Amino acid sequence: MDLGKGDEGIRQQPQVQLIYTPRFRSRIARIHGYISEVLNSPKAADSIIDSILSACELLKQEPYMGIMIRSAKRPYAGMRYIVSGMYLILYKIDHDKVMVSSIFDTRTEEAARFLDRDIREASSEKDSD
Repeated sequence: MDLGKGDEGIRQQPQVQLIYTPRFRSRIARIHGYISEVLNSPKAADSIIDSILSACELLKQEPYMGIMIRSAKRPYAGMRYIVSGMYLILYKIDHDKVMVSSIFDTRTEEAARFLDRDIREASSEKDSD
């Protein structure tokens, strides 16, 4: 099979548009503020936020890389998540857009309940197969 010269014969998947919701922006600002001011570590805050945003940027190339949230009972039904460090990043794919909607610190009770519920539901679906 002749692919031609260079990358001409390789079909590139088009990038999707990445959109950060106001809720995500607000939570990112709070995370940065807490680490920078309360923990007195501005360099660490910058590094963590850079890592989170880099993980989000990967979604432009691979929007389906995240784990699908299984439950239709939650307000997060139909969404996906990726993990960056200690943070769970929620997003939804809408045609040619990826809407990054929220972020949770995985060490919080809210994230633990969220992950536990999703894991339990995935296990019960596997057992019923």
